[in-house]
Amino acid sequence: MFAFSFNHFFQQIQNKKRIQIKNLHSNIEYRFPEDKIWKKYDINRYTYTEPQQTRMLIRIQMPAFEKGDNCLFIDTIDIAGRFFFEGRQIYQHGNWTEDNHVKGFPNFYTHLILLPPEVSGKMIDAEIYADWKSIGLYNEVSLGNFNDLNERVLFAQIPNFAFSFFYAIAGISAILMYFASKDRMLIFFGLSSVSLSIVCLAESDINLTDYIWEEFSAIAGLHGYFGLVFFFTKFIAEIFDKTAKRLIHYYSIIVFFAYLYAMYFLYNFGFTRMYCNYVEIPVGLISGIGAILVVSLAIVRSYHGDTNAKILVLGLFVFFTTFSFYISFQLRLTNKNPADVHIRFFPVMCGSFVYAPQFLPGEFFSGDKGEPRCPGSDI
Repeated sequence: MFAFSFNHFFQQIQNKKRIQIKNLHSNIEYRFPEDKIWKKYDINRYTYTEPQQTRMLIRIQMPAFEKGDNCLFIDTIDIAGRFFFEGRQIYQHGNWTEDNHVKGFPNFYTHLILLPPEVSGKMIDAEIYADWKSIGLYNEVSLGNFNDLNERVLFAQIPNFAFSFFYAIAGISAILMYFASKDRMLIFFGLSSVSLSIVCLAESDINLTDYIWEEFSAIAGLHGYFGLVFFFTKFIAEIFDKTAKRLIHYYSIIVFFAYLYAMYFLYNFGFTRMYCNYVEIPVGLISGIGAILVVSLAIVRSYHGDTNAKILVLGLFVFFTTFSFYISFQLRLTNKNPADVHIRFFPVMCGSFVYAPQFLPGEFFSGDKGEPRCPGSDI
């Protein structure tokens, strides 16, 4: 009965008659208030701003459409916006004050704007506000049916939820096994996996059309990110010799102070331009240094014949390559924002599984307490 209902549900989705979703990227123009000339807007290119540029004016030419639940889909507003039709406000993102500024951080979730029938074939005007390093609309602006677009948004988050569930189960299992074996590798692996699960949940919440956690999702994601970096480096330290372990220990102290530094800026200034300038790049570079350190140590270990280290190196190489794209994006060397962190880190976590003592073959253990004896442990 359950299988029949499940198959029937997906058959309904497959056979559903859908209204065509129209891409509006070529229908968008923009200008800054101090400019008089409207320019074509590139939806796939980040518009970086100077400190005094906090506003952008945008107009979207709507095609003609039939009556129904017509909806304007906007993937990302950076960071707040108000939309008008013939001078009447039809949508608002962000907590706008009376002096036309935005209070707090509205975040970057997806927007579905229901359109009145009289908008058909006419112009929508928008005012975008950002006390941030960039400003504008990004990734996608489309016209379609509300139910179709909402369904697409929800289904797009299935991988995020799946990754979050996977990391949570792996992390909780490792933590429980730690209490039975008292192996430090398990507790650090478990906490890093749970931290990554929190990051995935935060990404899911941000990518939906409204908040489950409201602004807390961005803050939770940041805490999860630092937890991932801190606990995963501690996990890696348990693999290597005493010298490497001491080196990673010093690095983990740097990560902890970077976390306190980021939290100071966050709680005093919020997610503003100051946070971008004084937190994102330094913290990103610290993370990059850690990635280089861990990859280098893993390469040395694999050079000495550790097969498991070779698997870990492959995952770390995938992560480090994509992380270099992220650093390039933060330094404005590219406009391509890399994939979500759960995708970048997935090969690393898979490679890490081979080091969890409970999953190693029997010949890797020695002693009554089941202490791991990995190849190359004399390095």
